[in-house]
Parts: sequence; structure tokens; C-alpha cells
Amino acid sequence: MCHNPLPQTHKDQLLALFDWLVPVTLRFVRREIKEASGTLDSNLVTTLMRNITSLTSHLAVSVACSSSVRICSDWLSLACAVQDQQVVDGMQPAQVLQHLECTFVFAAVWSLGGTGSGNADRVMFEQFFRHALTSTLPDYTGPSGER
Repeated sequence: MCHNPLPQTHKDQLLALFDWLVPVTLRFVRREIKEASGTLDSNLVTTLMRNITSLTSHLAVSVACSSSVRICSDWLSLACAVQDQQVVDGMQPAQVLQHLECTFVFAAVWSLGGTGSGNADRVMFEQFFRHALTSTLPDYTGPSGER
């Protein structure tokens, strides 16, 4: 069993989420968050993409591979993949998109916001990200006073 990439509607939704949240979040992280270990924007975005890929692999369309045969050494992971595919197949398209959005938010919090050096940084990130998700950033003033 091979997995095709996500359907185009899912890709479009992910791209919209990236365009909406990633630039402003990276700007906030650079200006307001003291990182435990220095990072590059590209590394944070790569981590975000890897997390999303990992968390959405069950949304990919399963098809039989005709060009190659893959041997599954772990029957449990194959059973879980089949079970996940059955759950996804039973979901309405709106539910799948909502699941994708929630997965993106989860991955963004841990990949972009998880670099803070202390609890205070995490609290600042949480406040910022809640404003970003509810589209109330114009009302938000960062700890440095920047709007």
C-alpha cells in the first residue's frame, strides 16, 4: 500500500494556513521570544512541515502500488494505517479540513512556539497565538509594546 500526496483541497488549505500564520508568528518569535537555543526561520518552518507531514500521513489517499512491492515488517502499524484510512473515509470533507486545521495549529505551537527558553515565553506565545487564531491581532500589543 502506497500513499499519494494529500488531495489538492487539503494542500490549498495548508498553504492558506501557512500564508496566514507563519510569517506573523515568525516575526513575533524573533521580536519577543528568548530562545533556549538559537534557531533559523528556515529550521522552524522545516520542523513545522515535518510535523504536519507526520501528523497528516493518515489523510493521504491509499492506493495499491503497481511499480514496487513494499514489505511491512510491523503488522501493527499496517493495521493502524488501515484503521486510520477507514476513519478518514467515513469523515465528511468539512470534518477532514477541520482536522487538518487543528493539526496545523498543534504543529505550529510545538514547532514555532516551542523554542522559548522559559515558561514566561510560552505564556507570551500562547497569548499572541490565541489573538492570531481569532483574528484579533490589531488589538494585541506585544510585551515590547509593538503592535
